[in-house]
Amino acid sequence: MTEKQQIANYIKIMKIMGRFGKERPLFGQYDKENGIVYISDGCCIFPIPSEIYIDNSIATKCPMLVEIESYKQVDLKRFIMETVNNSKVMNCMMTTILINLGKNGDEKLAHVYRCGNDFGVIDKKYVEIMNLLPPVLSAYNPIAKDIKSPIVGYTENYYTFGFAILPINCDFVDIMARLGFLKEN
Repeated sequence: MTEKQQIANYIKIMKIMGRFGKERPLFGQYDKENGIVYISDGCCIFPIPSEIYIDNSIATKCPMLVEIESYKQVDLKRFIMETVNNSKVMNCMMTTILINLGKNGDEKLAHVYRCGNDFGVIDKKYVEIMNLLPPVLSAYNPIAKDIKSPIVGYTENYYTFGFAILPINCDFVDIMARLGFLKEN
């Protein structure tokens, strides 16, 4: 992937996050040391290099850097680093299973992932955003402490940055049983 393509992908991430901002307020954190702006809707955290963020925040309807710098109470990078620095993390493996968690005819697609011996669920829209990140982040399996903790990808090689996605808490075993799959003991 060329640098120009990756910049376009960062702008796509910002546009998508800007649309999410219509549903719930966006907030962020500016990591001056590494030149990264972390943007979040409360369910995910994605990193954008600060130059790209500053140049595109208005057009993508993301909070301006001045607003983000005023969010002193939010430490988004801490959520990522708490998982990265945990000694009991496990790799999360995406499966090929895509399920609909919507009710009453609504569509809410989610990917199923394996974390240790358990299964969790991640909203499909966040997985699609994750795939827009640089390959050094998106090509490897993310990590998590368990199926209820943030799913995190982190690298120090490309930039010192990472992403986090909160899983959808649901009774996955019940959903799979209704689909006809039985859990082996």
